[in-house]
Amino acid sequence: MVRFVDHIREQRRGAAVNIIAHSWGSIATGCYLENHNHLAGRLVFFGPIAQRQSVKRVDVRGFPASRLITVTAQLERFLHDVPEGEGPLLDEPELASWGPAYLASDPAALTRDPPAVAVPGGPAADIAAAWQGELAYDPGRITTPILLIRGEWDSLCNDKDARWLLDGLGSEEKRDLVIPGATHLMHLEEGRFALWSAVAEFLRD
Repeated sequence: MVRFVDHIREQRRGAAVNIIAHSWGSIATGCYLENHNHLAGRLVFFGPIAQRQSVKRVDVRGFPASRLITVTAQLERFLHDVPEGEGPLLDEPELASWGPAYLASDPAALTRDPPAVAVPGGPAADIAAAWQGELAYDPGRITTPILLIRGEWDSLCNDKDARWLLDGLGSEEKRDLVIPGATHLMHLEEGRFALWSAVAEFLRD
């Protein structure tokens, strides 16, 4: 991440960089910002992963390097948080365009039966560690103005998670916004327009 931000700042003649991070991306961004707050302008954490204290312990060192995930498995994941009785939220309920594009991200996907993408296992291990009380960064060391934005039905970033993160952040300016009728995958749902609008407004401030 250091290389990416340095490259952007070089192209923009040293200007501060706004960063938008989703889900596990908030962990990678948090690790970066611990020592680079001065390089960031404004920060958006969309459905961030926070620290929990799960009683169920797992050895994250045993996580596989990658997992094979099919389009069907992705669809099930996208629908997991939608309450029973609520209409389809996805812009593409059957992932007609998204599915082929997802498989195309892995050159070997179509050689597998069923077709599947090899997804790195590191993010899953990092999330498991965070939920066992071992978040990879210290939120108190982040001082960048920040917006936490999440869907009403986001099980990976619920009200308790957001409160823990907000309380721990060192930022003087910090906001928490919940988008009704949306999940952790809001960017693929009808609620994405509210997501885009809120993020754009925050970055313009």
